[in-house]
Amino acid sequence: MVLIVVRNEEQIPLSTICSKLDLANNTLTPVIQKLVDKKWLSKKRSAKDSRCLEISLDRNSFKTLKDIRNKVWLTQQMFSKLAKQSIEELIEQHHKLNSELIEISEKLAEKL
Repeated sequence: MVLIVVRNEEQIPLSTICSKLDLANNTLTPVIQKLVDKKWLSKKRSAKDSRCLEISLDRNSFKTLKDIRNKVWLTQQMFSKLAKQSIEELIEQHHKLNSELIEISEKLAEKL
């Protein structure tokens, strides 16, 4: 969620991220630090107020984030094709598959 909030801004104060996600500063600070350590985000002191941190996407993370969004979109497209079957039919097929796998597993166990 942090990446989504930051993605929409060039630079955003940590306090704004906290308020948009309805999280306390002490809750979000370790998350931000981990994302900085992993090179997803950059942080620097605000020029206006040195007590404030300005958070932005690391320049290398733009492409990675775009690639992830594309993969998510493709996955959604694949699942939307599955949605033509009713959920009830999918659940029924899932139960049948589980039953068959249990039966096969039991037969294999008997032979060993």
